Amino acid sequence: MKAYFKLADIVVEATFQYEYLLKQCGAYCVENPSAVHMEISVDLSDIEMERSKETEGHFSDGYLESLAFYRKFAEKAIEFDCFLFHGSALSVDGECYLFGAPSGTGKSTHSALYRKLFGDRVVMVNDDKPLIRRINNVYYVYGTPWDGKHRLSSNIAVPLKGICFLKQGPNNAIRPLSIFEALGASLGQTYRPTESVAMSGVLNLTQQMLGTIPVFELVCTISMEAAELSYRTMKGARIE
Repeated sequence: MKAYFKLADIVVEATFQYEYLLKQCGAYCVENPSAVHMEISVDLSDIEMERSKETEGHFSDGYLESLAFYRKFAEKAIEFDCFLFHGSALSVDGECYLFGAPSGTGKSTHSALYRKLFGDRVVMVNDDKPLIRRINNVYYVYGTPWDGKHRLSSNIAVPLKGICFLKQGPNNAIRPLSIFEALGASLGQTYRPTESVAMSGVLNLTQQMLGTIPVFELVCTISMEAAELSYRTMKGARIE
């Protein structure tokens, strides 16, 4: 099968085996694009490679093909000043707030608190694997169909306002991270290409982003107070 998908405004000509990917990316399909920026082909060997990485559960070939496709996209995306970030991204009043943490630490829970706190002012960009792309020195967060178990995402692009790395704790406290701290935390949640030139590109782009976007660490409880604290701090932050 062949289809065209637009991810982070990058048009991909995709060749694949199963309908799972086509259904998953339905909102991102384009017909007869005027330009194609990238070509990705997924075959049975790619599916088997993904299967070898899974340590728990039995996954369909279609699901594994989807993972293989997104992995291949992430390997090439840096050519377009774009990289994959593992986090929960949401928009409040047209500005994106991005939360990072190891799986199961509470990113989705914190985003859910924002939805309760701000209601219709919040639009979920992506709850699991958004893309970040620099265009004209502005960093945009894009929705993707790889959006976590709750399937929370929108096919939109929103300028990034702030990044907050979460830790669970008995009280709520937030602090700015140094560039060195922020780089380590960010790379821990960023897809790291296997090819050295691409990896160098991701490292450089991330460093440049962190010189523009304020980054914080939030030790927090599961509470509205924690959401209010992270929003108020990121909203008012400025990079000097």
